[in-house]
Amino acid sequence: MVGARLRALREERRVSLESLAAGTKIQKKYLEALEANQFETLGHPIYAQNFIKAYARFLGVPHEPLVNIFKDYRDESAVDNKVFVGESKLARRFSVSYKFFRNLGFILVALALLAYLGLAVRNILMPPPIAVSFPPNNYVALSQQVELIGKVTTEARLKINGQEIYTDEAGNFKEKIDLSDGLNVIKLAAQKKHSEETVIYWRVFFGNGQVSVR
Repeated sequence: MVGARLRALREERRVSLESLAAGTKIQKKYLEALEANQFETLGHPIYAQNFIKAYARFLGVPHEPLVNIFKDYRDESAVDNKVFVGESKLARRFSVSYKFFRNLGFILVALALLAYLGLAVRNILMPPPIAVSFPPNNYVALSQQVELIGKVTTEARLKINGQEIYTDEAGNFKEKIDLSDGLNVIKLAAQKKHSEETVIYWRVFFGNGQVSVR
């Protein structure tokens, strides 16, 4: 480095910084910066070149090789600085992109969680459906008893004509209903723990009598 070279030349000739400063009219702090390669404190590079020339002339050595060393150092520093700046810009862009996609991921996860919770709450509060597979509605029975077959959701409690009915693990049910003469209206009601009640009416006709609400 040019600073170390200048210092070595000065010390070989036993010249103090004070004497050098007095002889070159350069402040001691600038000479110290020059020897420490702290060229940025000297301002524009032309000042550093002029200081090197004055330094060399005072010591009685050619200044051209020293100035060339300084120029080579300055060029290398400029390239390194460009590389550093380029890498810094790339790092900043990567950091911004990473933060953006990280935050986007958090938002998407939060939205997915809210949607899941919304569906879960909706499922809890929604009245359970009741499906009757036999007999069909408005069925005309040939005997005084009919077997009502159907299905409800597994977590629902089922009542037929006010009486709680057993359902299996899949929600299937079978219940024999005694019929009165005429039109029998059978009430089916299902309800989950926190939901509203689902109520349907199934009509089965037997004989020639009047309407009977079972």
